[in-house]
Amino acid sequence: MNPFSGILKGRGHLGFDGPGPMNVTWTISVAELQDIMTAAGRRPNSVSGRLQANGVLAVQTRQGRETLQGWAQVSVEEAELMNTPVIGGLLRTVQQSVAAVAPPIPGLLDYASFKCRVLPDHVLVEQMEMQCQIMAARGSGRVGYDGRIDLLLNAGPIEKLESYLGRLGELLASLSDRLVSYRVTGTLSDPQFEIKPLGLGRR
Repeated sequence: MNPFSGILKGRGHLGFDGPGPMNVTWTISVAELQDIMTAAGRRPNSVSGRLQANGVLAVQTRQGRETLQGWAQVSVEEAELMNTPVIGGLLRTVQQSVAAVAPPIPGLLDYASFKCRVLPDHVLVEQMEMQCQIMAARGSGRVGYDGRIDLLLNAGPIEKLESYLGRLGELLASLSDRLVSYRVTGTLSDPQFEIKPLGLGRR
């Protein structure tokens, strides 16, 4: 029985000679984020969206996690992400730090994408882009397997009409004079936000 809707494909290789290398290639197509969180034993928390992802993992089985490496690309479309601690907290911080931010737009869905490298002790987020209601953001950083995070995000408010126009990359480029840098530390469940001085920490 499938624990979630969508398509999961994978293939792997396990070597029985030498150090025992294992390689796994995987793809998730059009899966519901709520179903995945429920199957993983986590409460959906009013978070939803259609997820697509693919990646590769490799490890030397006899040497353990210190040899873990790989990459992943993940996107979530037609989503509601405001109730996640990191995205919701960043949105509130942007609203507090920027004057005259428009209220959330009913019916407007969120979007997020991530390009990551998998390392032995953390996931390195090389590129992150998101649009959540009246905020757009881009950044990078690291997420530890213990849930600790260290992210640097450039975020800024967007106008109602801008939310419906063009690709996210083009939207972020048009917001260059409205972006502020934020450092996000703490944990995924309890993130802490710090506004960086203008012009520092930008990527």
